[in-house]
Amino acid sequence: MKVMSFLALVIFLLSGCDLVNTKSTWKLIPTFTLTDTTGQVRKIFHPGENFVMSYSVINTTSFTLDYYNTKPPVIFQVIKNDSVIASSIDGYAFAEVVRGGYLMPYGVLKATWKAPTTPPQYPKVILSPGSYEARVVFVGFNQVKVESVPGITISVLR
Repeated sequence: MKVMSFLALVIFLLSGCDLVNTKSTWKLIPTFTLTDTTGQVRKIFHPGENFVMSYSVINTTSFTLDYYNTKPPVIFQVIKNDSVIASSIDGYAFAEVVRGGYLMPYGVLKATWKAPTTPPQYPKVILSPGSYEARVVFVGFNQVKVESVPGITISVLR
């Protein structure tokens, strides 16, 4: 009886401290948007026209969240059929060193990319007329699940 009472007390105290929650119960909802270079939401562009892809996630927990990777935590991609036509890391090189980052409680992790090309990339990417999908890949946090965001279909017209 004493053991049961002790266990009940420990569970009660831990639940009050929010230490019983596991990372599987926490979920963060990110946002992914696509705009023209003036900030207007658009999904139709012309060849040679740039657009801005933006991703953000808010740490709604009261804990500092961390992540580790050898590349940037957020990578944007422009995809046609099953092929990556352009990405936000094209033309860059990354040392295979594990780097970490963190997001403080109630902080915001933001990333943007002026697509469809990167400054070091040559020749510059010019999307030909057709349908593409804009996607974002986020490495994720160690302590919490971040919901994936659906891709955004864009059209390039003549």
